[in-house]
Amino acid sequence: MKTWLFLIVGIACITKLQGQCIIFQEKNGQVYTTCDVYSSAVRPQSSLAATYNQVTYQGTQFSTFPIWQAGSFRLDTKGEEINCQLAYNLFANEVLCKLAGDSVTRTITPAQFTINGIDYTRQAANLPGIANFIYFSKLYSGPTALLVSSGKKLVPVQSGGNGYEKRETVSGAYQIYRNYFIQKGNARPEFITLTKKSLLAAFYDQADEMARQIPDKDLTLNDVIQVLTYYDSVSIGSQANRHPLRNDGVFNQELHNKIIYPSAAWSQAVYSRVYAGFEVTELGDVKNITILSPENAGFGFAGEVRQALEKIPRLGPGLAGTYALPVAFTYKNSEERSETHWPINQLADSYLNGRTLLEEFVVPIVVAKPVIGSREVWGYYK
Repeated sequence: MKTWLFLIVGIACITKLQGQCIIFQEKNGQVYTTCDVYSSAVRPQSSLAATYNQVTYQGTQFSTFPIWQAGSFRLDTKGEEINCQLAYNLFANEVLCKLAGDSVTRTITPAQFTINGIDYTRQAANLPGIANFIYFSKLYSGPTALLVSSGKKLVPVQSGGNGYEKRETVSGAYQIYRNYFIQKGNARPEFITLTKKSLLAAFYDQADEMARQIPDKDLTLNDVIQVLTYYDSVSIGSQANRHPLRNDGVFNQELHNKIIYPSAAWSQAVYSRVYAGFEVTELGDVKNITILSPENAGFGFAGEVRQALEKIPRLGPGLAGTYALPVAFTYKNSEERSETHWPINQLADSYLNGRTLLEEFVVPIVVAKPVIGSREVWGYYK
């Protein structure tokens, strides 16, 4: 025990500080980053001891080499475009700027910037482990856009080399990675993988049609772009006669993400239709939410619709009005022979009180369980 205690006390407290880094390219075209690393160790019964080491990594943290490129940026989307030398650090998710005639390097957080001919736009992040925001570039620009965000991570070099690496002193390598997203109109970008399953989840509103179009194979970016083109052509047709609010990307995204088929309902093979009344103000806020249809106490349908509308963020201009939104909760049991069960009850026009009736939003559920009698619930008017 005494020896163990001595070892614990004898462990040094080490702090590492990375000093200046130099990025260079060798004759074979390979880029390296060499950094000065200072380690300070406080040892028992001794003064502060500093050690110096130099580490080399294959590649660079930045998006380009040379890292400084002529570019431009806007601090906000409607602001002035400013020209400067830019460096985009993919490892730290930082943009650096050197203005003409200025020796100072500034870290900026632009709403938009262009470097090496590629346009980037800042948007809020929706991936775990990524703080605050991501910079996106567009691979396909349509009503539904395909976006990519890029980053770099530092990976250790495998012992024995990788067949290409010739430097024995390399401590690691900067490796690029990419995440892909789709963006429907003005909605937030939605993360996807290049798989049929992921795309069908994103195209939930046209899932049956898209299932016939997406190939059953590993998808390339060109495959995804072709799928997006087809999805847009189908969506334009279905949206032609719909109210602008029901075509709004943010509105539909929030309904899809927030309304969940209540477990108390699907476990009892129950389905229903809910009508919600609400107002959109001139500022785009959703207010005065009320349930217009008869309540179905104990199943949770009305509660799901209400809480989703309460969480919708401020919408864009031009959507002000008073509305009624029907939401159909449809039920399918894969062990039944029948097709999807759709609710048949509808709200009489007299209960709309002058509200604009929107096109229905559908929340489907598919279950596989021993067959029991499914039924629609539609309560009583108060």
